[in-house]
Amino acid sequence: SAELRALQAQVQPHFLFNALNALAYLIETDPAAAQRFSERLADMLRYTVEAGKRPAALLSDEIAFVEDYLGVARERYENPLEFRYAGDPALLSTAVPPLLLQPLVENSLKHGVNPAGGALHLTLSATREDGWFVLEFADDGSPHGNGAPGLGTGLENLEQRVRRFAGNEASVTAGAHCGSDGAVSGFSVRMRWLAGGQPEEVS
Repeated sequence: SAELRALQAQVQPHFLFNALNALAYLIETDPAAAQRFSERLADMLRYTVEAGKRPAALLSDEIAFVEDYLGVARERYENPLEFRYAGDPALLSTAVPPLLLQPLVENSLKHGVNPAGGALHLTLSATREDGWFVLEFADDGSPHGNGAPGLGTGLENLEQRVRRFAGNEASVTAGAHCGSDGAVSGFSVRMRWLAGGQPEEVS
């Protein structure tokens, strides 16, 4: 609970300052866009606050949060930011730790965005493999983006949260992501735990 509260505290001030500046600009230049932006920001912050009150979230809710998060982030980055879910729609009802994807998205934006331009593509895949539930979050970020790729201590914190949620056999691994042509392109994080090891209900 303390780690989740710390993550919540990190999300809100980090985004609010830049988001409010962007909102002030949009109000002057594009009122319709300002309304859409404020709605996304409100949804994102509401989800962040409510995450601390629940032991688990639906994967579909986490994806909706990512969409709102990127909707806000697009006003800060000139690069196109694209996200897609690649997995069985039935897995969207799987229970996962709240705010599981937020540090992964933030890591991709921090390290993968190319200052010289170009789109950043983010992909979340979900599968069931021999009784295991597997999530992989990947980006095709530039190796010369905003910094060295990797989650650092954030990866260790993420693994601890996943293990507390799904058991000690759960694991989180990260490393360079290879594209369809086999070439290294971006960064990926793979999370794996026994299906059914997580809470059955999301309150």
